[in-house]
Amino acid sequence: MALQTYQIKIVDNSNQEMLNFPMATRYADSIAAPKNNKLTSQEGGVLTFKSDGRPVEIFVLAPIGSDGSPNLQKFKEDHDNDNSYYKIAVVDCSHRVPFKLSSPYKLSDYGIANTVFTFFENEENKKKYALPFYIKIRYLKGEGKQSSTLIETKVQVKNSILKINSILHSRIIISPMMPDNTPFKDKNGHGIELGYAPRKSDLVDIPVYLSAMSSNGNTQPNEP
Repeated sequence: MALQTYQIKIVDNSNQEMLNFPMATRYADSIAAPKNNKLTSQEGGVLTFKSDGRPVEIFVLAPIGSDGSPNLQKFKEDHDNDNSYYKIAVVDCSHRVPFKLSSPYKLSDYGIANTVFTFFENEENKKKYALPFYIKIRYLKGEGKQSSTLIETKVQVKNSILKINSILHSRIIISPMMPDNTPFKDKNGHGIELGYAPRKSDLVDIPVYLSAMSSNGNTQPNEP
């Protein structure tokens, strides 16, 4: 069977959508293989994965502590020998896949952080950077700067604002990228990289200065 794409909505134990949430998948007949770390969508909490028709195991990240280790007070046993994830289902992709799957955990078991990054051209003029661009985002397993990477993704920023749902104790590291896929650089020529470890559920607005400058005028053909 050819490789096909599947989508399943993921909700918590109280039927709330798990937005931008750490998940993992793996072919059920490849238990020795590493899990494929994924994120559900920021809108709708949809998990996207592929299969060639073989059954796929679906895992949800278990609650973690500030050091990234599993929170054993909220641990649930799934007999998978991996305390970091809980196996919520084995999906038979040769048949119709379910529309929705439920996690045994509640979002409150993790604590959900809501972060807004606002991007400015530079710190001097504090003018919002209006052009669309991409950023790389790394989610770490723990609050520390040296924590292991849980997953890395790339998203587009429009109208200078990026809103992120994430879990507490998972450090976020963002790297804004220019159109040529190289990082924006600070005044010293170093790639701009900003880290933030959410520790509370209150909305946090973080300014990011890109050391860029806009100008009005015409360009020559084939010139930026």
